[in-house]
Amino acid sequence: MMPCPPALSLERKAFTLLEILISVSLLALLATFMFPVIDGASNLWRTNEQRVDSYREARASLQFISRELGSIVLPASSDNLPEMVINSPDVTLPAAAITPSEGGGSLFFLANIATSAQDPAQNQSNLCTVGYYLAYTNDRSPFDPGGNSTGTSKLYRYQRSSQETYNAITNSQSPYSGADPGNALNNEVLARNITSFTVRGLRWDGAVTKYEVIDTWPEPAPPVGTPPPSTPTPGPDLIEISLTALNSNSAARLTTRAQWVSRTGTLYTQEAQTFTLRIHVRL
Repeated sequence: MMPCPPALSLERKAFTLLEILISVSLLALLATFMFPVIDGASNLWRTNEQRVDSYREARASLQFISRELGSIVLPASSDNLPEMVINSPDVTLPAAAITPSEGGGSLFFLANIATSAQDPAQNQSNLCTVGYYLAYTNDRSPFDPGGNSTGTSKLYRYQRSSQETYNAITNSQSPYSGADPGNALNNEVLARNITSFTVRGLRWDGAVTKYEVIDTWPEPAPPVGTPPPSTPTPGPDLIEISLTALNSNSAARLTTRAQWVSRTGTLYTQEAQTFTLRIHVRL
């Protein structure tokens, strides 16, 4: 006869209080070591997301400007009007504008804009004035409706309607003046947190193997007593535009106009990103 197996014990052993205390202590210690890692990864992800958003605006702005430069309209020679204006001291910019010496260029030209994209009361034709400039304003709207008053540097787009452009030209006035970030009807924010907006022309000289840089167009008149050139000076073949942007987290640490235009320090060298685009124009 085979022996019967011993009966299974129904008694179930539980954790002792000491074992529970040791487990909780180990979990707390592990969480203490893991929290800085998780927090650092979260902050890095948040910073990268903010950087991508700001840089996306800068790249989109360059593409937008490129498309509008493709619709440039050459004025009639009888109008005695330059086809475009680059960093010209003859164009009156608002006090909030950042000057070329501070890293803020300007670009204005006549463009073919559909009447559907204009004010219905002013869309008499497709010929409009378009401009781009950098300005520092004491608010972050429309991106920060909460009312942060520290201010920021933003890239603005200026559009003058076809009727206003026509009136200016027929009255022998420059259609390129009148930009003002305080006038939301003709000025709109194209990109935020832009520390510099550089515009220059590049003119090809067949005698050399490089482009001649044109910082101001139309070029300044020759000094009094200097004979004018025998042939008109050709305009630029390329327009080079550079934008330098900061992410919103870094931009929030700049609280004054002087900090925005200084473009120095660790914050700028580590966080600023520059995008450059060269656009062929036919003048």
